Amino acid sequence: MMMSPIDLFNHFVGDNAEEPNHHHEHNFDSNTTPSPTPFNHSSNNDDDYNPLNPATDQDISTVIVTAKINLAVCIVLLLLYELLRFLLPEIFISKLRHAPTRVPPSIRARNGEYSFFGWIRETSNISWGEVREFGGLDAYMFLRYIRFCLKITSVSAFWGALVLWPIFGGGGEFNPDDLDCGDKLSGDPNSSPCLSSIYPLCVGFSEGSSWGKCSSAATGWYRYSMANIVPSNGRLWAPTIFMYLFTSYVIYLLSEELKHFVELRMQFLTKGNEDIAQQHHYTIMLENIPLVLRSETALGKYFEYLYPHRVHSTSIVLNLPDLEKLHKRRLRVLRRLEKALAYKVATGGKDAHHIVGRARCLCCGIESAPLIPWKMPNCCSDSCCNNDSSDPQNTGEDSDDGVVNSITYYTNDLKRMNKALAKMQKEKLAIASDGSGEVEGAGNLMAKVRGVLEDGLDQFQNTINRNGGQGGGGGKGWYGSTDDNNNKNDLHDSDNENDNDHDNDSLTDLPRTSNLTPLLDCVEPSSSSIRSNAFVGQHSTLIQPGGRDKEKSWMRRLCGKIGFDFVVDILNILSKTFDKVVIDSVFTRTMSSTGFVTFKDLASVTTASSTTLNHKPGVLNVEIAPEPRDIIWANAHISFAVRSARENTATILCTVGALFWSIPVATIQALATVDKLKTIPGFKWLESADAQEFSTLINGYLPVVALLGIIQLLPFLFQWLAVFYENRKTHSDTQRSILQRFFYYQLANIYITLTAGSVWESLKDIVDTPKSILELLSNSLPTVVGYFVSLILTKILAGLPVVLLRLGALSRLGFLRTCFSEKSLTQRELAEVHKKQELLYGWEYPTIMLVLVICFTYACICPIILPVGAVYFAGALLVYKHQVLCVYTPEYESGGSLFPSVCHRTLSGLICGQTTLLAYMVLRKGYYQPTVLFPLPFITAYAMSRFRTEFEIPSTRLSLERAVEVDRRGGGEEGAGGEGGGEKLEFDKFAYRQPVLASGEASPLPHRDENFAFGHDD
Repeated sequence: MMMSPIDLFNHFVGDNAEEPNHHHEHNFDSNTTPSPTPFNHSSNNDDDYNPLNPATDQDISTVIVTAKINLAVCIVLLLLYELLRFLLPEIFISKLRHAPTRVPPSIRARNGEYSFFGWIRETSNISWGEVREFGGLDAYMFLRYIRFCLKITSVSAFWGALVLWPIFGGGGEFNPDDLDCGDKLSGDPNSSPCLSSIYPLCVGFSEGSSWGKCSSAATGWYRYSMANIVPSNGRLWAPTIFMYLFTSYVIYLLSEELKHFVELRMQFLTKGNEDIAQQHHYTIMLENIPLVLRSETALGKYFEYLYPHRVHSTSIVLNLPDLEKLHKRRLRVLRRLEKALAYKVATGGKDAHHIVGRARCLCCGIESAPLIPWKMPNCCSDSCCNNDSSDPQNTGEDSDDGVVNSITYYTNDLKRMNKALAKMQKEKLAIASDGSGEVEGAGNLMAKVRGVLEDGLDQFQNTINRNGGQGGGGGKGWYGSTDDNNNKNDLHDSDNENDNDHDNDSLTDLPRTSNLTPLLDCVEPSSSSIRSNAFVGQHSTLIQPGGRDKEKSWMRRLCGKIGFDFVVDILNILSKTFDKVVIDSVFTRTMSSTGFVTFKDLASVTTASSTTLNHKPGVLNVEIAPEPRDIIWANAHISFAVRSARENTATILCTVGALFWSIPVATIQALATVDKLKTIPGFKWLESADAQEFSTLINGYLPVVALLGIIQLLPFLFQWLAVFYENRKTHSDTQRSILQRFFYYQLANIYITLTAGSVWESLKDIVDTPKSILELLSNSLPTVVGYFVSLILTKILAGLPVVLLRLGALSRLGFLRTCFSEKSLTQRELAEVHKKQELLYGWEYPTIMLVLVICFTYACICPIILPVGAVYFAGALLVYKHQVLCVYTPEYESGGSLFPSVCHRTLSGLICGQTTLLAYMVLRKGYYQPTVLFPLPFITAYAMSRFRTEFEIPSTRLSLERAVEVDRRGGGEEGAGGEGGGEKLEFDKFAYRQPVLASGEASPLPHRDENFAFGHDD
């Protein structure tokens, strides 16, 4: 039920209903804020206590204390960063080690000279063109998004302070006669709670006379918010109009950024970056390749027919568990050989010896010496310890636990591993080229199964014909003819029906007798059926449902009319699905349904990726191939159907998890208070009066830190789901999955956990009274402004310095330097110590979007939060820009493919903010304003649809016009022959070969690689 006007007034003014005996003490402190209370939990009964309470608001004094402690932390972290930046350049300018050519010349020319906080001016002077050139398009669009957020909040903060603050600060006047306080509005103000609540708001009151002039008197954060506007006041038009202008500005800026992105994306698909092989742009990735095309020869001939003389090479992904296991073991042998050689150098020529069978531990990429004097059978795994005697090559004389010379032992072992791996690679390459024979075996088995079923069906049909006494029809199945004139076509159809019916469900058909030219005359018989039913020039007759009923006996026609035809079709569908699963999972264990085709020109790539190659759904799905470094090769062989099923399951699990996610978060919020800490042994001192100031700090700081901490656990879970359960095939797709789920969990934190604590209680209330969803939003979110201000301040003063400090890399380096001697480390282990750091977009984008959604929510309700958000985005732009230029080294480049998805979810967050304002406007007794605001979410949703149509979909591939233009200028492998006389590109037919198939003979790295020295520009 909606609250009465006086209840609303009490709620937003902050009157304390628990102290009715102090109405004459009108001491309204400026820091007083309303207490956020769920709309359905106002009972004072202890039995109604809910431990999952929403986040508690923080007044101005508490936020100031939080800001002070955060400022102290910020100063300490920044000073520590300035010191370590000078002492450990390999950590804080690590890009000079891994990719010196991707560092701006102004930073490279510094030659180790450092000035106190000089990086701020240095980073600010780098132009956007240099950011795009040296950071890559992925990082460039990430920084552009932060710039977009900064522009939104700063411009809105300026106009909000200029327009909304004065309007909200005035509050407005109201007539006490409009409030439901009874018939008598004069006399003793303490005669009723209603009169006592409005008494402090009325000037000129005298007992027994008129009430005088009454106005709103919200305090604290809410002095300059909608809470200070009296109900049904005309000032409510100001936030209404402001939200329309705010939405228009957001959509305008997003459209401009998307236009800029699409143009850059087209350049990327045409030229790419200088460190990316051009072949990436000339290659397509295929999913759901049918059985007959699962070899590089058959796939190449198929596309050679479709695109004559335009195909450069093809590649089929194989399932190679045995080869991968052997390759992993060779890498372990190589690592141990390098370790033995490093030991010899470190000890001045002394050879290393070890006992065969002793386990070793692997920590952070560094392997220990053999553990002495005992083995560790529980630690024998590739990620921890490995036992020599457990290796298949170390049997016989090597398994007697004798002492051996490590260099000799592992040198011989490496030679054996190289030979074994080369032999197996040769076998697998032959399978990839010509097929494994599994297809023919599967086809023969399926043909035998179908033959048995067809024989049984024919016998059953003959029995019916003999018993029925009339026309049984010559075809198999319950519908025999191909059209209504079946008697005229019996001669034409009777020879081919039985041969063709069971093949209609596969990609291709090969009629037994046909005078037509086959699609591929050059393909061997096992693959010559690569012809679509809908191929131009192929003659076929249409089968209409029920077209053969006239040929059937009366019993079969009757069974068909009462629904048995439906049962038969369902059984056929189940049979086809079973056949597909059996063939893909059992009979084709080596050949996968994934492959790559590289063309010689961009026009062929564009047409192949945007054209339906076959009329059958779910066959030969095509997309632009990702960069080879972007592919997770361990998952590349997983079929599209399996991945889709797992992705749907993971989505359901994440949705259920979002509902239960409110429980741990709300529990932590409830425990992170002084009252709870007092009950813990050792914290009794918090009850003393001297600890009052510290108690205020804990109540304001600890809940925010606890929330930020638990949120950071989510990306680890989402990454595990994407890589190891869903088996996503690319790193960029993994980051996209993390981004989407992490963002929606951020929304859950704001709109569920912080509003009603227990989502189940909220759902119950919404089901019982649907209009209570408006009360849920408008009752809770607008009253926790102080909490979110404290949250953003913590992210500014503590979160951003932590990004600079790289605590993960620092802790890893400190641990390794403490536990291991650098002299005894191999070059491979040193590279692991100083490994590259990527910018994890699936982690960082939602972090930025969280602050933006908070600003969207409060932009019109309490615009005081907008300047705080603007300061955060300004700091984030500076910090992340510096890290992109000096630290983050990309392992792959996706061409900013995540940016359209981020824009889509940005507008989703804007819709949430609009809905919150609409609900709050209803609660503030706005009559016309909610009606005016109602279309706004739908307008935003329409903009989302337009953005997807105009920008997101076109950005996935080149337009044919531009592709032809590039080809004519001389692009592609035959570029020198183009009109522009461009440089011919050299393509590698092994570029999209699996690394375990393309790796050559392994040899140990030198003990120290001078090219790996810090700052080497090579």
